[in-house]
Amino acid sequence: MGIVAGFVVPHPPLIFPEVGRGKQRGIQATIDAYQKVSEEICALAPDTVVVVSPHTELYADYFHISPGGSAAGDMTQFGVSAQKLSVTVSYDEAYVSALSSLCESRGFPAGTLGGRDASLDHATMIPARFLLDAGYAGAFVRAGVSGFPLADHYRFGMLIREAAEALGRRVVVVASADLSHKLLDEGPYGYAPEGPLFDAAVCEAIEGADFLRLLELDPGFCEKAGECGHRPMLVMAGALDGDALSARLLSYEGPFGVGYGVGAFLVGVDEGTGADAEGGAQAFAANPACPCSSREFLGARSPANSKLALRAQTVEFADGSLAEKLDAPRNASEVGGESLCAAFGVRAGGEGARVLEVFLSKEKVRAMERREAESVFVRLARETVESFVSTRRLPPLPGDLPGELTGRRAGVFVSIKEHGELRGCIGTISPVTCSIAEEIRQNAVSASTRDPRFEAIAEEELPFLTISVDVLGEAEAIGSMDQLDPKRYGVIVSLGGKRGLLLPDLDGIDTAEEQVAIAMRKAGIAEKDAGRVRLERFEVVRYT
Repeated sequence: MGIVAGFVVPHPPLIFPEVGRGKQRGIQATIDAYQKVSEEICALAPDTVVVVSPHTELYADYFHISPGGSAAGDMTQFGVSAQKLSVTVSYDEAYVSALSSLCESRGFPAGTLGGRDASLDHATMIPARFLLDAGYAGAFVRAGVSGFPLADHYRFGMLIREAAEALGRRVVVVASADLSHKLLDEGPYGYAPEGPLFDAAVCEAIEGADFLRLLELDPGFCEKAGECGHRPMLVMAGALDGDALSARLLSYEGPFGVGYGVGAFLVGVDEGTGADAEGGAQAFAANPACPCSSREFLGARSPANSKLALRAQTVEFADGSLAEKLDAPRNASEVGGESLCAAFGVRAGGEGARVLEVFLSKEKVRAMERREAESVFVRLARETVESFVSTRRLPPLPGDLPGELTGRRAGVFVSIKEHGELRGCIGTISPVTCSIAEEIRQNAVSASTRDPRFEAIAEEELPFLTISVDVLGEAEAIGSMDQLDPKRYGVIVSLGGKRGLLLPDLDGIDTAEEQVAIAMRKAGIAEKDAGRVRLERFEVVRYT
């Protein structure tokens, strides 16, 4: 026993007629696929369904698993009374206990601690309602995501799998995952070019069971796409790590500006007999062709999504692969009346297996390549971080540093990322040491071990770190935000004894208004005092 299947489903509240009031007919392909998936889950007869939700309790440094025997939720926040629409589920307390204990024993930050609101969120309610309507009578587990790097979400999925195997549970993992929220100008979140590119990449990854591609999507790119499903999908992928899988993208559409995809991954295919390894509830069609070989994963363009299709383009990712053009959704008829299992293609058993190991190996190679090209500024920061994290001592200052580092003073910020995610950033607005070199060393130690937003960096993380050093120019007072350019200038905001700084050219910050607002929050200055703050701008030289 263990994980028998994984599914990707969206969570648009309007999918419920009570909320959509007719608008749900605009995503009929999604509804049809959702119902088919729910029937298939029931046919697989799992003891437990684990729903990974991006809208339950969310912590930067912890994966929350909902405790208790049951939970209920409603759609009052979407204008529907609890009397008209509510969902109640039973939790698998033994599984939650086993998973929490396993995480604790491994030193992994997940469990039932915290929790401010026990009610079901809509991203859990929607798949639960579809399952209950299809006749599912088993238990649920609700798990959240975190602010940790993507690889840690994959690891969490691996622990979900291990707990299921230890208990002898037959488990299905459901990733409740909307895709990009930025597909259309007239959508609720507007348009970003990364939106359709993200959806195209994810749809291809689903159809090909290409979990490595999901792991390698750049976090900055994903943030610009405005998605909320990447991390739940990676947790699901981790639960399926190493399995032979049948994979299929059942539907995709985005007529309201948010991408809704339905995908399925069935475990344990025996290519010789065409049956799943445990007998299963359905027959599998023995088709060894990789389901992604045709790349015809989105069907013909439809008028409803023609703008979306026309605005899509191709993009090259770090591994050299391309995201293809995003066409229109699958037609509802493509879901069909047959068993999903009979429609699946089969992925070869070893293909993509142990994805996390492959990902981390590739990350180490990339890190070594980056090191070869590092500037002397960054090399000094890295050597300092590695020495202090490993020995808690500063290394000797190299004797061959250029005069630019030893003979000049300036404020310096050291920024550290891991797998594309911020891992620490601390600096000084004005110099507090005798040279830029010493400024780098002091701030490298602080960024790696004393940033209050993060745990101190551990020795095993060192091979995966990306470091940059910003040397600040002199700050100059300005009279208004019109004199700011967030790509060129950093900003300092001051009011009374409060002072906040934001560096220039940061991902996701495109306007001076955004830049100043974030700097004010960092300084603890209230929004209502925006007209009273003193503004300064500065330029930086960024070393990588």
